[in-house]
Amino acid sequence: MFGEAQLRHTDVVIAGGGLAGSLAAAMLGRAGIDAILVDLHPVYPPDFRCEKLDSAQVKTLRLTGLADAVIAASTPDQTCWVARHGRLVEKLPGERQRGILYDTLVNTVRSQLPNRTEFVHAKVTDIATGAERQTVRLSTGEEIAARLVVLATGLNIGIRQKLGIDREIISPGHSISIGFDIHPAGRSGFPFSSLTYFTERAADRMAYISLFPIGGTMRANMFGYRDLHDPWLKQFRDQPRGTLRSAASAFQNGIFPGWPGAGETITRSCVISSMRHVEAPRRKVSPTRDS
Repeated sequence: MFGEAQLRHTDVVIAGGGLAGSLAAAMLGRAGIDAILVDLHPVYPPDFRCEKLDSAQVKTLRLTGLADAVIAASTPDQTCWVARHGRLVEKLPGERQRGILYDTLVNTVRSQLPNRTEFVHAKVTDIATGAERQTVRLSTGEEIAARLVVLATGLNIGIRQKLGIDREIISPGHSISIGFDIHPAGRSGFPFSSLTYFTERAADRMAYISLFPIGGTMRANMFGYRDLHDPWLKQFRDQPRGTLRSAASAFQNGIFPGWPGAGETITRSCVISSMRHVEAPRRKVSPTRDS
């Protein structure tokens, strides 16, 4: 225990209420295990992370018992076009992926928390580990004792470092992800339900662009190989249409007129980007339990 603050007890504390933490809390609660989910945001805010689920991911989600709510909140595609070298090479029929914004995904999972699972609007500021109990201190000054703490704080490394958990980045600048809305100019709609367009040259530092529906909006996710501080990213934020047009050479000739930028209108000019790393643990911390 840290001090003299009143101590509450539970089986599990989940630190962080993103997708991993919210899924853990919902599954534990449904299994009859006392759990407390701790996160700063009562409603998860807009955040650019994953924005679609493929069929394999939906299959995995069904194992959690939470798939029905997520499926109802997402948008299926009908046929996915695949293009390379400026040519349509494949049309994949059927429902292969479902579009859903990350904040919608997280808030949908949170809506499935059973009544027995408490949500605490706070931040975990410290954790004291023990042989039988772990003591969690919150930003409110409250302390909670738990048999197990699930650390689901994502990019927030403060608590992880306090616990001596480190990680090694084995491929810095592995990829960058850019998300934006796009809609056609001079035509009523796109000729496809969804599209994956692969680039042709490694020198372009682009991998592929994926277009897919979320609600009534066509969403675009573009993936490339750039450092988070590359000036190109700021240029994309400031002038998304022109930058995308200049990147069109990476996709060679389009499979329909104006692709991928000359005839399209981009909305959400403030493009959100997210850095990805391939990571490996540097130190292993063995959990303790009272069994």
